[in-house]
Amino acid sequence: MTRECLSVGEAIQKGWMPKDTAIRYMEAQYLTGGLVNPKNGSRVNIFDALGAKMIDSTMVRELQAETTYVKDIVDPITKERINYKQALDRCKKEPLTGLPMLPASSKDSGYTYNSTSKYARF
Repeated sequence: MTRECLSVGEAIQKGWMPKDTAIRYMEAQYLTGGLVNPKNGSRVNIFDALGAKMIDSTMVRELQAETTYVKDIVDPITKERINYKQALDRCKKEPLTGLPMLPASSKDSGYTYNSTSKYARF
């Protein structure tokens, strides 16, 4: 056990985290503002992360290649399997919180926030 604070990419490089699990964490970070720098909690783009040795060039290529993204989300309207980026692209922002909400009904033309809203929190 160590108290060393590592990025997800560094944990992969040291063999402390399985790559298939870690890539999903990095994918979510990348798509929502950048990779988390564990030293200060800030977000950095993938090229700054590469320069800081938080990730390697293979990880950069994998994060940029949308074809490698895991399709583990089911679109509630189309029932197709989509990846995280596709889900974010289909979301609408909830006006009060700014949270992305994935439409859950094709009948919705706009966003209505109430307890019977047909949006899935995402």
